[in-house]
Amino acid sequence: MPEFAPKLGKLFRIFEKPGEPSFTVSELELAREIQAHLLPKAFPSADHTEIGTLYQPSKYIGGDFYDVIQIDDRKIAFVIGDVSGKSLHAALFMTQCLTLLKVFIKMDLNILKIIEKTNQMLFELAKTDMFATVFLGIYDIHYHQLSYVNAGHNPPLLMRTSVEIPAKDYHPMTMLTAEGMALNCITHMVLEEKRIQLYEGDILLLYTDGLIEACNEFEEIFGEAKLKGLVTELKDLPSQEMAQKILERIQGYSKSSQIEPDDMAALVIKLKEVA
Repeated sequence: MPEFAPKLGKLFRIFEKPGEPSFTVSELELAREIQAHLLPKAFPSADHTEIGTLYQPSKYIGGDFYDVIQIDDRKIAFVIGDVSGKSLHAALFMTQCLTLLKVFIKMDLNILKIIEKTNQMLFELAKTDMFATVFLGIYDIHYHQLSYVNAGHNPPLLMRTSVEIPAKDYHPMTMLTAEGMALNCITHMVLEEKRIQLYEGDILLLYTDGLIEACNEFEEIFGEAKLKGLVTELKDLPSQEMAQKILERIQGYSKSSQIEPDDMAALVIKLKEVA
């Protein structure tokens, strides 16, 4: 994003001031503009996937992020992450993290190397008290397989909607779990790579913990069970409408809460064509 390089430079210089910086409205506007530019507005491989998004920062700017990146003619990367904190420091760290992930994903590295190299660069560039959880999946359109790693993030949900699936692969709702620690915690990461077969009609929900940690007036969290039920209820809607309804339902659940909400972000991915 060459046109944003001067703006990024200005944002980084804010943090070079001694002590704890205070931020002006114009500096917050700058951070929000850069953050909005980083999050995608259009998505690749429309013939194979239908994608909806949800993004609701808790404050002026947020620390959650997502992206969908076309690697080549047959591979698409899905990424979602959540950085610690809610300040402009978190927004800057989010910018560093997502930018590095994009660079290494575009280089078509092994999925483990993408996360490892991002982690190494963050150790050189970022504050040591910041960390980010990240889920990265790479979908192979030719083989209809999703390879994925999870660096300490909430496991995404995979819902099967077709009954024409081999019994060995069928489960109505699966959580894509994998072992891994958040980025910028340790220099040498140990990650688990997994692979799963996908089918036409599958729905993937990648989300940040703001969705399931939203509280009602009795301080009861929304939780994974309600989220699974919501995905089941809304499964026949188009992806973007599904994402919007999820946000509306969670906001309605938490509207009377006295607890400050967390950032919320999600990708709703429907497999349209895997034949």
